[in-house]
Amino acid sequence: MRLAGALTARRLVAIARIVVAILSLEGTIPAFIIYLTYTYTGTGWWLWLPATTVTIAAIVLVLPWCQFLPYIARPIVPLAMIAAAWHARGPGNACACAAFLVAAYALIRRWLNRSALRQEGIEISPPLGSGVYFVGQGGGSSEVNHHFPVECQRFALDILRLNWLAMRAWGLFPRQVGRYAIYGTRVLCPVAGVVTAVEDGLEDVEPLTQRDTEHIAGNHIVIRCAARSDTFVGLAHLLAGSIQVRVGEAVSAGQLLARVGNSGNTTEPHLHIHAKIGGEPDSMLDGVGVPLKIHGRFLMRNDLFRGF
Repeated sequence: MRLAGALTARRLVAIARIVVAILSLEGTIPAFIIYLTYTYTGTGWWLWLPATTVTIAAIVLVLPWCQFLPYIARPIVPLAMIAAAWHARGPGNACACAAFLVAAYALIRRWLNRSALRQEGIEISPPLGSGVYFVGQGGGSSEVNHHFPVECQRFALDILRLNWLAMRAWGLFPRQVGRYAIYGTRVLCPVAGVVTAVEDGLEDVEPLTQRDTEHIAGNHIVIRCAARSDTFVGLAHLLAGSIQVRVGEAVSAGQLLARVGNSGNTTEPHLHIHAKIGGEPDSMLDGVGVPLKIHGRFLMRNDLFRGF
């Protein structure tokens, strides 16, 4: 069984390398096309501008950048397009490119996060200690959030941390949990309330190769919000033995709850957090999902935020 797992991991790493190459091409080809268009198609270059800018804006928004490349690669893609426009036809056209990109980015972002924006949501404190974090899965549509089809987790966030190289881990998909920047990070209480559920004692699974499908949330905590008694916030995939609270305990925003682990049904260390209305107080897997705001923003895939 161990050998089979290793062989599978090797295949997955090979596939991941191909994906990296494809993603790199998806970023550079549109910029190259618009450069050629500007250079060789005379006054007809502007016909390509809207379609190419929309394509690049969608690539920048939808691709899970930091899971394959350093986060710095994300802004490089639109900047490369603007630089190509400048080099081919001067600063005026570069400014037109930038304006199209900003408009396309704003409109596509609003469309991708459409369901969250239609609801009031709840404001929470950053659920992690100091550091820079990004959203791997999150937003109000299935295009950017694989939780979206599940009613109770519709607006869930999967949060990862950036290291000093603007990557989520040392390596592409390392097998050691300690190589992920978020592993062991302090998990802080996002809302004032009362703890209604705690599960602890489940061991970490090995990234990528193992999943605990019997305990989907792994070690987790559920909190009933003091300001909204029908609303609960759950935090999942915590480190065994790190949980500092018990059922029935009153908690306040910013209080230390636990540390990030890799327990449950997970492919790599991260903090899963979502809010729900209704359902059982001791469950994360029922009720109706509610959008979350951090620093007043409805976060979605690739968004950055600072810890508490």
